[in-house]
Amino acid sequence: MKLFCIPGAGASSVMFLPWVKQLRNNEEITPCLLEIPGRGIRKKDEPVDTIDQLVDVLLKKISIQVQEGEGYALYGYCFGAIVAYEMIRKLKKNGGKMPDYFFISSIGAPDNAKIAEPVFSNESFRDEVSRMFVRYFPEQLFCDTKNLDLVTKIFTEKVFDDFRTTGKLSPVPIEVFKKQKVQGLECESELERIVAFANDALMVFEYDQKMLLQYTAEKREKCMLPCTCMALRGEHDSLTTMEDLTGWNSYCDKPLKMVTVEGNHFTFEESREEILNAMLEVMRTKKTMTILDI
Repeated sequence: MKLFCIPGAGASSVMFLPWVKQLRNNEEITPCLLEIPGRGIRKKDEPVDTIDQLVDVLLKKISIQVQEGEGYALYGYCFGAIVAYEMIRKLKKNGGKMPDYFFISSIGAPDNAKIAEPVFSNESFRDEVSRMFVRYFPEQLFCDTKNLDLVTKIFTEKVFDDFRTTGKLSPVPIEVFKKQKVQGLECESELERIVAFANDALMVFEYDQKMLLQYTAEKREKCMLPCTCMALRGEHDSLTTMEDLTGWNSYCDKPLKMVTVEGNHFTFEESREEILNAMLEVMRTKKTMTILDI
């Protein structure tokens, strides 16, 4: 079965490449990566402005790849799960072919109050966001990775401080790092390259966050999900609690399966094997029951 994967805010479909590698010889699941225009492998494409526009773009991609009579599943990580939910709404409204399964990762239901708040407005999320920013500084960009934590710390503090002052995300000036005298870099051009890469990712996150905030302000009517659904989170995820996941129950026509796996908010990377096994179990049984796996 084809599993269409939608990345989270600030990310691209590249985040799912390890899944492609791990499932290369699996006959039950074939990962299909849905890229968001303006980033990753679609970086040259015109970005969309709203979630509804994104829904149309991604549904078109699915329609090309799913043959008549063929089943498929959707996996949405965080922001991507809200996009997938709206894709199902559109399919349901237009009588399109529905997914057999919907896998929701690391986010509460569309009516969850947290979704309507910018992540950087909550200081308690600082540590979790810092772990996200580590991914903005790929190790291969460093000649010496011993200062990766320091660079991430400086970047995180500056982003949160600026947001508290201005209410928006802004690129972090390279001068901030120069003042801190970051060591382990061969030359200034290397530092510029690292910071530019991180700032690009930050602006993509800001773009997605704006789309999500606009979406939550529209107060849409609830769409009941007719497919089999599973919601999951990392055990140490401070952004998405088990109570947040439980909110999806009221959106499901069938019993919702809820699973907790090892890791924090970035379960897609930390607990890849656990997640894939949980999805395979749901697909194999074709029956769902409400469970809490802790």
